[in-house]
Amino acid sequence: MAIATNFLSSVIQASELLNQLTTLLEKERHALETSDAQQSQAILPDKTALLKLLEQNAQERGQLLVSSGFEANSEGVLTFIEQLPDSSHREITVRWEELQTQMHNCKDANTVNGKIIHRSRQQIDTLLGLLQGNRNSGKIYNNSGTAQSVNHNPMLAKA
Repeated sequence: MAIATNFLSSVIQASELLNQLTTLLEKERHALETSDAQQSQAILPDKTALLKLLEQNAQERGQLLVSSGFEANSEGVLTFIEQLPDSSHREITVRWEELQTQMHNCKDANTVNGKIIHRSRQQIDTLLGLLQGNRNSGKIYNNSGTAQSVNHNPMLAKA
């Protein structure tokens, strides 16, 4: 059955792309945790290219399903897999489930990286607020280690 072979090839290709994306997300996380802006920026083109390839792969898989009379969504995939002969059914089911797990793991890794970026931005905004003397710049720690609100408006420095 040619559709089963083509579908399996597409799933395997997507899995390989997700492995590469996972590696990039791990590198990105390390770069973010170490505040290595150059490394973070260097990763972006590769990440973007992989995401485009993954999107193209998913579109091709969807077209394959639609051209065979199935819906191009999760239900369509499951319906397609269910109608396969046992020899193809097992392998494609395992590969599809692995792919779903990989996608979930990439999504989680990307969420973590997004939270790191968000937290870094909050810290930078707070520091800028303190340097600019903004009233609502948050709290700072005093020499005894307790947090205290910044209630004054004078600038900390002038050029």
